This record gives sequence, structure tokens and C-alpha cells, in this order.
Amino acid sequence: AAGEVIDLDGYVGKWEGQGDLSPSAIELGKYKGKIMGVGYYPSPELFAYRKDYFKEAGLDPAKPPKTWEELAAMAEKLTVRDASGKVTRAGFDIPSVSRHISHLEPFMRMNGARIVDPLTEEIDINGPAAVEAAEWMIALKNKNVSIPFSVQTYDVPFLKGNSAISQVKNMNITAMIKANPELKEKIGFMPVPSRVTTGAFCGYKTLSIMKQSKSQEAAWKFIEYIMSKEQMWNRYKAYGIVPVRKSLEKQFIDIDPEFHQKILEYIALG
Repeated sequence: AAGEVIDLDGYVGKWEGQGDLSPSAIELGKYKGKIMGVGYYPSPELFAYRKDYFKEAGLDPAKPPKTWEELAAMAEKLTVRDASGKVTRAGFDIPSVSRHISHLEPFMRMNGARIVDPLTEEIDINGPAAVEAAEWMIALKNKNVSIPFSVQTYDVPFLKGNSAISQVKNMNITAMIKANPELKEKIGFMPVPSRVTTGAFCGYKTLSIMKQSKSQEAAWKFIEYIMSKEQMWNRYKAYGIVPVRKSLEKQFIDIDPEFHQKILEYIALG
């Protein structure tokens, strides 16, 4: 909006690698229809659940919730409380402190809210669809189905085994299973949820070129290098960063079919 980064349409239009990129890597870097950044590091939050906790509660782990009503009902059934009524294992993680709305935003979007329209910049966070989503989550929280936690410290109960359903970053799920391999068979992933439309959170780090740069051509060559197939796969092997080239999708999925297929679905629809 301040004009500090340049429009990359001209560069991307001539780039042979553009057709191999996941659409989200371009679409989420757009501002008012112009490509201002190329996404190289997606960070989706998946709706994950514990299959073993579902079984304990008499729920079918092969049938995770598909609607808000089902999610609310299952969250109540999955919640474990002590004699005083304190939640010892949450049915669904709802943060008590957050610096952003990544937990609430998907529900707003599922309900048809735009949050901020990417073309007109019209703010929709106080519109009827967004408010209804917020009120739904408040009502669910008031049923005492969650353990208070702060998004600031990312102290998510699910990651400690203290919750049945949560929205969790893919990197944290990977680390969780690496630390405790037996969890691999116990963690399931919901399809990208929908109501009016689909909704999930997917952050994206993008590469842009500053308008003040005296080396814009060299900067673009650097972006091409970083986005190359070889470097993208190297980043996945070294750091677990999900590759965003179509030609790498099968290779990525084959490593962990259920989990990695879901990651790509959340990146595409988040």
C-alpha cells in the first residue's frame, strides 16, 4: 500500500518456473491483483485430532466433525474434567490470549466473511458472518471445553497431549511425532472444514523486491534460485519447509501419504 515493493508481474510472466508453482504461492503474494511477493514458505494450521481420545469417548475416529454443530457436540463429549469441574483434557483448543486471529479467522472465512477484501480493502471483520463465527466460538468456550493458553508462547495443549482437537502448525505436528513416534498412528487430520465455503489458516513467507533496491535484476535472479526445484527440496530436507512446486508434490506425499496430502490441501485452500 505504501509502494515500497515493486510489482513482480513482469518478472513472473517471463519466468519458466511459474507454471510449476502451487497456485497459492502466487495468489497469496498478490496485492490488488498484482504479484508483490512470491511465496516460498507456507505455514498451514491443520485441524488435527487424537484418534485414541475419540475411541475413549465412544466416537468413531474415522469420522471427525464436518460441521460446526458436530465440532461443538464432539468437543463437549471429548472434554475431560476433574471433580471440581476444571478441564484436564480439552475437547477443542480455544486460546485465551492471542496476538492475531488465526484460530478464529478460519471460522469467519468458513462462514463467508472476507476479513479484508483483497481488491477493495473493505473491512469485513465486523460484518454479520464474522460476528456469527465469533459468537459461536465464545458460546463453545463458555461450555468449558478448553484449557486456557496463550498463542504468544504457542503453549498449545494439543502438543502436550492435553487436547483432543486443535488447529496446529504442520511443523509442530512433525516435531511432536518425532519426539514421540507412537503418536503417528494416533493423530488424524480433518479435511479442510467448510460451512458457506472452506476455511483454514495458511501463513506464507514471501520474497519481494524493494522499490529502493539498486540491484532489482540481481534480486530477481536470487528469487529464481531460492524457488528452484533443487533448492526447494533442499529446504524441505534440512528444515521441513513444505515444497511449493507441483513437480515435487508426489515426492513429498510419498514420504508420509496421509499427513503430507493433508498439508498440501490446507496450503491450497488456506
